Amino acid sequence: MTSKTMLGLFCALLALAAVSCQSGSFCRRAVRGLEGWDEARLIRKYGAPQRVETNTVAEFARSLEPYHHPIPEVLSMYPTNVASNLPIQIKSLSWQRGRIMLTASLHQSAGHWVTFYVEEWNMDVIE
Repeated sequence: MTSKTMLGLFCALLALAAVSCQSGSFCRRAVRGLEGWDEARLIRKYGAPQRVETNTVAEFARSLEPYHHPIPEVLSMYPTNVASNLPIQIKSLSWQRGRIMLTASLHQSAGHWVTFYVEEWNMDVIE
């Protein structure tokens, strides 16, 4: 690729990114109204999740992208300098609603999986 072609490609990508995050659109945003919901309530509202993942606090701590949510929330609630926090399980449930992906992060509380962070992201918008 020539430098002129590279510059053109860069400018096109920059323009696309600028248009993508116009007001009215969003890239990612927290959904605070769903925090504190238990897993059964989420499933009643959204149906069976398309994706279910379970990771430990130790796995979150080793992430190559520690600034991506829910990692800051997980490590804030369960500091890694407390050895008993490392094996704690965090469950993520995801639903795709059109072009919006909703992901809820849950932890065990009184024997139930309860949300502590929920976000939605627009798959049509470049971050």
